[in-house]
Amino acid sequence: MWSAIFGGFVAGMLIAVMIGPVFFALIQTSMKRGFPTAASFALGIVLSDSLYFFLAHLGIRNLSGGSSTTSLDNWLGLGGGLFLAIFGIILLRRKPDVKEEDIEVASYTSYFSAIGKGFIINSLNPSALFYWASVTSYLRKDFGPEQYIFYSFFTACMLTVFGTDLLKGFLALRLKSLLTYKFLLWLNRISGIILIIFGARLIWTVVKTRINF
Repeated sequence: MWSAIFGGFVAGMLIAVMIGPVFFALIQTSMKRGFPTAASFALGIVLSDSLYFFLAHLGIRNLSGGSSTTSLDNWLGLGGGLFLAIFGIILLRRKPDVKEEDIEVASYTSYFSAIGKGFIINSLNPSALFYWASVTSYLRKDFGPEQYIFYSFFTACMLTVFGTDLLKGFLALRLKSLLTYKFLLWLNRISGIILIIFGARLIWTVVKTRINF
């Protein structure tokens, strides 16, 4: 169980350090509307990630018939591993853009609208569902289909996402000053390497199962 909790923490940290429209929207919200509104925005983000996580988990579990040893499960594992590895390679090769994303935040009239904005902006991220599908594939192949393992991983993952988003909102001014080309370049490289390692490990787990090592 502790391995699953640590895996959830790592998966949450990986998506937390990715710089994109959601990150800039959270920073802008904190600077323009204050930390409580930013915290509400962060809650919308984690609700969106939770929904995608559960949709990916249910889809993979239904496709594999609830078993972790089916041929389809192996194909899903290979697909998830390839996505993580390719995503990692893209991050390694990506040239960071230090230009701030222009996200409108002045229209927030309540904490509920901030939650809705966070949910919508994060849900419109096209890579989010693929990322969580890959993560759930890794979870099933590395830890098995047991429900207590799934909930341990999920809880650790989403607490990490929410906690880091709260920290971003609290340190908004300092984080904005850190967004230099060199800092973002190394952040992309580190995230990319970790994703490649996770993807390669997931692929190796499938291959090892197939050749009965």
